[in-house]
Amino acid sequence: MNLSKEAAFTVSIYKGMMDDHEKINEVLAKDITKRAKSDPNLKKNTHGGWSSSKDLLDWPAAVESGFTTRIHEIAKRLMLDQNIFTEETQGFDFNILLEAWANLLPKSGYHGVHLHSNCVLSAVYYVQCGEPDDDSLSGAFELVPPMPQASVMTPGTRGPVPFRIKPEPGLFFVFPSWLHHFVHMNRDATPRISIAINMRGNYVVKKKKETAAAT
Repeated sequence: MNLSKEAAFTVSIYKGMMDDHEKINEVLAKDITKRAKSDPNLKKNTHGGWSSSKDLLDWPAAVESGFTTRIHEIAKRLMLDQNIFTEETQGFDFNILLEAWANLLPKSGYHGVHLHSNCVLSAVYYVQCGEPDDDSLSGAFELVPPMPQASVMTPGTRGPVPFRIKPEPGLFFVFPSWLHHFVHMNRDATPRISIAINMRGNYVVKKKKETAAAT
């Protein structure tokens, strides 16, 4: 009997380096570090760190550095690739809705297990971090296996291989918002600065072209 191999319930993760990230990060790091000293801490799952408001894409530093424009371009590409919307719709426009916020984790700071609600895709962009050893989990991002069976493995038994991403300035990655995830403790003296982004959208009726005023 010949057996074929197929994939079921696969999860796509997008990952890449932002072009000219050195220039972008220089501007963002300075602004975020300054805000972390004066703006309210809106942390939810941030332990020992600081989280900003969710309007980062409107901040002058994000707009002037070109970061905001690039995020909007990437979001459109991703939603097209995921078939969340198509450019050819009859009678409707698709609005891409984005929210983004900064996270600053000093040494010993970490993010607990959580997921992002009311969105379809989430992303992380790294602005600043230390240089952990190859074997270090310092500041690493980790996805929790979505299979319920993963939580009942006998200690010592090999279960699903963890999916981890080590922080690197300029690195940008995207994952389904419904996946639980967390961030390992930052053990480096350099504050770990990242930007979290949520993506969603909605269809709205196209505006009819305004008719010429009656003369």
